[in-house]
Amino acid sequence: MLLKLRQWLTGDKTPAADRGGAHFSMLMDNSEALIMRLSRDSRLSYVSPASRHIFGLEPEQMIGRSLRDYAHPEDRPALTAGSERMSRGETDSDSATFRIIREDGAPRWVEINTKAERDRRGRRTGDYVIVLRDVTEHRELEEKLAALTKVDGLTGLANRRLFDDTLERAWRGALRSQKHLSMLFLDLDHFKIFNDTYGHQAGDDCLRQTAKAVVGAVKRPDDLVARYGGDELAVILPDTDGTGAVDVAVRVLDAIRGLRIPHEQNAAGEGFVTASIGVATAVMHGAEPAGSPAALAEAADDALYAAKSKGRNNLSLAPPIMGAIIPDSVTPPAAWPRE
Repeated sequence: MLLKLRQWLTGDKTPAADRGGAHFSMLMDNSEALIMRLSRDSRLSYVSPASRHIFGLEPEQMIGRSLRDYAHPEDRPALTAGSERMSRGETDSDSATFRIIREDGAPRWVEINTKAERDRRGRRTGDYVIVLRDVTEHRELEEKLAALTKVDGLTGLANRRLFDDTLERAWRGALRSQKHLSMLFLDLDHFKIFNDTYGHQAGDDCLRQTAKAVVGAVKRPDDLVARYGGDELAVILPDTDGTGAVDVAVRVLDAIRGLRIPHEQNAAGEGFVTASIGVATAVMHGAEPAGSPAALAEAADDALYAAKSKGRNNLSLAPPIMGAIIPDSVTPPAAWPRE
C-alpha cells in the first residue's frame, strides 16, 4: 500500500499505480490529514484536497510554494532547522508542531511528519512526503488543562506555582531592562477569628470577594495577583517603583475596606474586614544585583509582619536589604496610617 501511495504521489504510471490510483484518489479526497509532496527545491509538487479545510486554499494554490511560506513567523526557524537536518542526511524523518496562518488570517496549530523519499534501490531521491494534521483543538485543550493547574480553585487567582514561575520571569525581565520590580504581600486581619465566628463557608466567600477587589485595584494586565496560601495574597508589579507600589497598596486597602464585610472581632477595621500589606521594591543595578526573587519575596513578607505589628489595617515598606530597595523619595500618602 505504501508503495502504491508513493507511486501515485510521484506520478509513476506503472500498471500497479494505475490500478491503485482511483482508490488513493478517493482516500485523499476524504482524508482529514493533508498529504503533500515536497520536491528537492523545497517547493510543494503535490497537495491533497485536505488543504481546503486546513489552509483554506485549493490544492493548486499551494503548488510551487514552500510550506515555510504558511508558517507563523515565530515558528519558521524551528521548521527550517528540521528541514536542514534532513537535507544534510542526519535523519530520514522528522516531526514538528507549529502554527500556520490560514488564508483568512486565522492561526492554526498543525503537526507534520516528514519522510525522505527513497527509490527502489534505497537511495534518497531528494524529495519528501509530508503528512500534516490540524491539532488546534488538541493543543487548546492541553493549554486549558495546563492553565487549570496554575489557578487557585477557590478564588480563581493564580496559584503558588504560577506565582513562583511569574516571579522568576519578572525578575529576569527587570534585570534585562534595568527597571524596578515591586511586590505586595497581604493577608486579612484576624482571619482565623473570622472563620471561627462566621464559619468556613463565610470565610470562603470573604476570600472570593477580597480576591476580586484586589484584582480590580491592581488594574494593569501585566500585574499578577496570586493566592499565596491560606488568606495570604501576593501581587507582582513589573516596572513599578516604590511610589507606584505604595499607590497600588493604598488602592488595595481601600478596595477591601469598601467591601464592608462584617467582622465584629476586628477592632482595627472598626468591625469590618481589613487587610495588612507588606511592600518591597527591587532596583536593578548592573548585571548581577545583590538581590534575588526569593529575597524580594522575603522582604515583602517581613514588611507584612511589620504592618501587623503596627496594629493592622495598614501597610509597611521593606527596608533596603538584598536588593529590595525603596527609594528615599517615597512619601506616605495621607491614607497611609503612620506609626
